[in-house]
Amino acid sequence: MELPDLDDRTFATLLEEARARIPSLVPEWTDHNPTDPGIVLVELLAWLAEMVSYRIDRIPERSSRTFLRLLAGPEANTGAAPLERAIRETLAELRGRERAITTQDFEDVALRRWPDDGALRALGAYARLRRARCLGEYDPARPGAASPAHCTLVVVPDALAAGRADLASFAERRRWVVELAGGAHVDCGDDASLAQTAGLTLSAWVFPRSLAARQSVIAKAGDGEYALAIEAGGALDFRHADGVDGGRSTHELPLAQWSHVAVTRSADGKWASFFVDGAPAGRVELRAAAVAGTQRVRIGEGFDGFVRDACVWGAALEPASLAGELRQEPLGGTWRAPTDETGAPVRPIACWRLDDGAGTTARDAATAAVGPRLRDGALHGGAKWCDARRPLPALPALVGAPGIPGRLAALLDEWRLLTTKVHVVGYRPVPLAVKATLYLRSDGQPRRVLDDATAALDAFLDPLRGWRGEGWPFERPVYTSDIAGVFDNVPGIDFVENVAIDIPDAGRPRPTDDHGRAVGVTLLPLELPYLGSTDLAMFGRWRDHWDPVTP
Repeated sequence: MELPDLDDRTFATLLEEARARIPSLVPEWTDHNPTDPGIVLVELLAWLAEMVSYRIDRIPERSSRTFLRLLAGPEANTGAAPLERAIRETLAELRGRERAITTQDFEDVALRRWPDDGALRALGAYARLRRARCLGEYDPARPGAASPAHCTLVVVPDALAAGRADLASFAERRRWVVELAGGAHVDCGDDASLAQTAGLTLSAWVFPRSLAARQSVIAKAGDGEYALAIEAGGALDFRHADGVDGGRSTHELPLAQWSHVAVTRSADGKWASFFVDGAPAGRVELRAAAVAGTQRVRIGEGFDGFVRDACVWGAALEPASLAGELRQEPLGGTWRAPTDETGAPVRPIACWRLDDGAGTTARDAATAAVGPRLRDGALHGGAKWCDARRPLPALPALVGAPGIPGRLAALLDEWRLLTTKVHVVGYRPVPLAVKATLYLRSDGQPRRVLDDATAALDAFLDPLRGWRGEGWPFERPVYTSDIAGVFDNVPGIDFVENVAIDIPDAGRPRPTDDHGRAVGVTLLPLELPYLGSTDLAMFGRWRDHWDPVTP
């Protein structure tokens, strides 16, 4: 609201107005010179009138604070803070939401109020929401019908690697991690180099989805050389020798968050020290000597979650050096060897980076490029690769299961109107199969063009960062012209033809052009796309015709 200006007349204006009225009010007053006593009195009154106008146009601080108490309520302590700050805080409070009424209100509660909820600590990374979309008059149980008084909040959690994206182990190019559940594990064999009975370090990045039971991290044999596990509740546990000798850490791991775990066994075999995220987490005395055996090394047997960068070292790493190790990519291009207790540099005996992303082999990065690969691991029991750049699936504890309200749903229940029914669901990922014919320029290298085109499509369709940097818009169809536009920006491509997009639901209605030809795929309200597969044929020009080329 624009306030009126009550102090809009100056001393000169007031004096001139008063002098102009003298002839009509007192005709016999003819001396209007400054020396006239009457004019002196008029000037004095004009001066006083100007001061009064100035004061009328100002609001005293006492009046402002009284008005703030009317706005904020009698319990508000508006008198303690400076006036400008008290005004800002009161206005911000008035603009804040007290109830969720519109779809934007529900999205605001999910993205801005939910992070302040204590349930975040219990759900870990699964509760970090990256996107939210509220659908008015939509009931997920009746997706094809209008449902007045219903609203559905679709949530998109953050990526698996988001919480540690500042570390080299979770760099953008390291896309994959291994996912384990049930009896899934990685069998790394029984090569003789893995039989370590003296100084030792075991380390790995772990993301436990559950802490309800004991689960192994790296083990050759608890009743032999070594076994590192996570006990129920989150404490680390190390055993060797007879399977009883060892102990637990003093620190418990958080649920659903990446933690770097490590245990060292001293060179004399008498002490085991635990570390979590590079910080000491307890020390236990070992009373028996480790016993060499023929058991196989297994990663993640009984583990529920994700594992990356599991390493076996043939010495006890020095604590400060171990803290630095978690900040670099194991055996990466800029990797610097940590040191042991004597200050000597140490290279891991085996390092399963677990970021292969395809097939069932987990390569040992410590094995030379040439020669037998005796320590490569094999995925067993349903172990699979998981894309760390994609959103995590929404847990039932977050969105709710049949008959069980989720944590976020419970929060929204406090904000909704009594007549509104709120549903919270996770988004549905939809894989797209892209097919196209690419015609290369003379300088286009087939392998590089194929890799660049696939990467460009993957980035464009990314649920979190695709489209224009904020993720693919909900309910927006994916058009063949969108895909053709991506290829236009790939170096080495001259032009593209025969662009087609397919989805698993082949019977779904598709957007069409004026001639009735399909020009893309439609997405349902809860769906977001991602690149599932590609079939890209490439041709290179040879004189006056085009010939097929292979990468």
